[in-house]
Amino acid sequence: MSGRDDRVSLVDMLNYSEEAVVLLGEASLNDLAENRVMELALRKLLEIVGEAASRVSEETQQCYHEILWPQIIGMRNRLSGPRLLECATD
Repeated sequence: MSGRDDRVSLVDMLNYSEEAVVLLGEASLNDLAENRVMELALRKLLEIVGEAASRVSEETQQCYHEILWPQIIGMRNRLSGPRLLECATD
């Protein structure tokens, strides 16, 4: 993957992560459990972050070693299964 592609993926990760934080605001897990639309929106945002992370080259990932790459990519994989709240309580 080219450096340009990595930059696009990194920007996607940042933008969609920020959007997830804004969406959650001060919401608790209970709030999320009671709001299916918010849960689905958050799930989608996190899936997009994970997908973008999976497109970042190994070389670029090593430059940003403080980012938990396997966990971010793994979360995307987990979100395709059970509900988000089930993942949050594991």
